[in-house]
Amino acid sequence: MPSLRRITSSAGILFMPLALAACGTATKSLEGYTPSTSLTGLKQYQSAKPTLVYTRPGAPGLGNYNSFIIDPVRVNYRNGSIKGLDQKQVQKMRKKLRAQLIAELAASDYRIVTKPGRKTMRISMTIDNLKAPSAVTNVSNLVLPFSLAVGEVTIEGAFRRSSTNRIDAVVVNRAQGQRLLNSKPWSTWSDAEKSFKEWAVGIRKAVDRAHGK
Repeated sequence: MPSLRRITSSAGILFMPLALAACGTATKSLEGYTPSTSLTGLKQYQSAKPTLVYTRPGAPGLGNYNSFIIDPVRVNYRNGSIKGLDQKQVQKMRKKLRAQLIAELAASDYRIVTKPGRKTMRISMTIDNLKAPSAVTNVSNLVLPFSLAVGEVTIEGAFRRSSTNRIDAVVVNRAQGQRLLNSKPWSTWSDAEKSFKEWAVGIRKAVDRAHGK
């Protein structure tokens, strides 16, 4: 697994993993993508591309937070491909992303709360550009791995100071699965699930690092 790089603002607001492509997914270009979250007052780090990273100069660092509000995950339907998917499965996926993030943070003894506070960060995640290839097609093409379709998902994370609801950071990553050595080529959703896990683990590690763990 590649090592995680860190992006910080002048105040060290965010230590986010940019290697979300680890363990089977690959980061893709987000050229032309417009975040659904307001970027007012945020500064983009061009060196973070293809991941989009925006932070607010002078905002408090992750080490200032010991509890988190995890909002229900949103699904952005502006990309027509999501509308054609099994909507029950899409709802399961958004719940899975939230559950994984909660589980990772709780495992490091951070509090998951519902009320804003001075030491509480609010995390809001949005799923966009979700694509799930045909399982039937993949199974029939197992002998020709180069022809395997792969899952793809764009995830946008907004990180807020809960006491004021001010957005202090936005991170967007688009990932797709591997065509070769895919452990579940018959699954239409495993690539997206892998990306969810990497986001949850990456955020937890970023918070741990800020707390000196």
